[in-house]
Amino acid sequence: MKLVFFFGAVVLAATLAANAADRVFECKDAKGKTIYTNVPCEGQTQKPDALEDSAYKSPYGEWLGQIQFKETTAKGAAAHSVSPLTIKIEAGGRLTGASNETGCKALGVAAPGAAANLMSLDVTLRECREDEFSRHYNGTLAIYPAQRFAQLYLISIPLPGEARVVTHDLSGTMRR
Repeated sequence: MKLVFFFGAVVLAATLAANAADRVFECKDAKGKTIYTNVPCEGQTQKPDALEDSAYKSPYGEWLGQIQFKETTAKGAAAHSVSPLTIKIEAGGRLTGASNETGCKALGVAAPGAAANLMSLDVTLRECREDEFSRHYNGTLAIYPAQRFAQLYLISIPLPGEARVVTHDLSGTMRR
């Protein structure tokens, strides 16, 4: 129950903090690959608002943002970092990603959630510089097309038999 309340509070705070002035433009590079940028595309013919909406209507593709990596013990916060994270969700559900600052590499699966704007995530982080973050996580990516952002929340709970009662979570706002 506390986790649901915490997640709801995080999503509400992120929604209220979303900056409507942020612009996202969907462009094609020289090889025809779709890229997302915060500057208008060369020779752009569509209005930016139409492009912004299309970038956030699908959960598939690349997401990036500042993510809080947090370890919590019975005594409180033990490890904490805020670092850039990039994830990519393929149409088949494969999720890959990395955070260069933390060294973490992500591999997992994403599946449509209970709501149209929700993806359920099952992710393993490995090779993290702080070993305690290299573990298995479950969570969500909630997408808010009108506000042009997504909210990432992943949590790893202690396994039965682990000596220390510790939770690890990652949370933050992601954009295209």
